Parts: sequence; structure tokens; C-alpha cells
Amino acid sequence: EFKKALIAHVTRFHTTEKKWRIFEVMSGPDAGAFHFVEGPSSWDEIEKAPVNTDQHTTDWDKTVELFIEKTSNVGFSVYQENLSTGKLTEYANNIVLTHMYPKPGMVGKANEILEKMKKVNEMGGASVAIFNVMLSGDPQMVSSRRLKNGLKELEPIPGKSVPDRWREAFGANSWSDYMEDYADIFERRWSELLTFRADLSSK
Repeated sequence: EFKKALIAHVTRFHTTEKKWRIFEVMSGPDAGAFHFVEGPSSWDEIEKAPVNTDQHTTDWDKTVELFIEKTSNVGFSVYQENLSTGKLTEYANNIVLTHMYPKPGMVGKANEILEKMKKVNEMGGASVAIFNVMLSGDPQMVSSRRLKNGLKELEPIPGKSVPDRWREAFGANSWSDYMEDYADIFERRWSELLTFRADLSSK
């Protein structure tokens, strides 16, 4: 019933400007939940867009909200082209999100280490988009790895792992330095696998 109600709501309210890409969370602490993406939009477009109408809110509350046990944060994710190997709209049906939380005063260092990781991702042909999460709680950076060829991209390739490529790019002992720097820069991190639900998303 939830899915029927959601499809009806999306069809009625999210087929023009405010289109939704909806993912099912397959692993991690939010496994079984749904992840909604709206955009991309500029800040100016967000400001000028009409707020949710009473009609929209009433429909959501009466037809969809009653099936929802809990909701998590709503946030603004800002694409960082200089740190990314994949374009903003380079979509895939399966994505791996890695949430990283810089320590106070370490955002600049976080950008530096992710800029190095961009080179390593390019060497492996990985499509990765980096986002700064703004105005949404603790400072956070999110890596979105788009598995364009499906889950088989997660299979290990001998000699081509991230540590292997990092050493190739920055020197034989560089990976241990990276691990130390990472521990100094970030408070914590966690990852999740998401699968795109075309049947629930805007058409």
C-alpha cells in the first residue's frame, strides 16, 4: 500500500520542476529505508521554487506519511566538481555512498586528501561524485560511487585495489601515510549501498 500511495503522490506532484529520484537503501544502518533525491537545482532556483502547497502537504500526510515509521535528516548536497571523476548527472542504478565527517578545522585538509583520491579514482576508471552537505547538521562530505557496470564493480581486481593505485600514484610507503592522515582529518565514516527504484521515481 505504501508503494502504491507513493507512486500516486509522485505522479501527481513530482513530474515537472520537483522531480524525485528514489533509491532503496540496501545496507547500513538505514537498510530498508528509501532515499529521496530532488534536483539538481541552483540556490536561486531553490529560493524561487514554490514551497509545498497545502494540497501537496495534505496529500502526503493523508496518503503516504501514515505508512512511514520514521524520517531522517533533510539536507542540501553541493556537488564538488574539482574533487569528482563523475559528472553530476552521471547516474547509475547502484551507488555506494560513503559519509565522511571532518574534525573541527579540518575541512581544508579533507578537500586536499579527496583531491588526491580523485587521481586514484581516475586511474581505476571509477565514477565518483563528491558532495559537501551544507546547512544540514554536522559538517559532512559524501562520496557517491556510481557502479555503472553493476555490482560486479565491487569485485576485487588483483593489483588494482585503492591501496595499490595510491602507492602507484604517490609512492611505495604513501598508503600508510594516507591512513594516518585520514584518521587525523575525519572523525568517522560509514557507507551504504543504494539501488535506484525507477518504479517509484518521477518519470
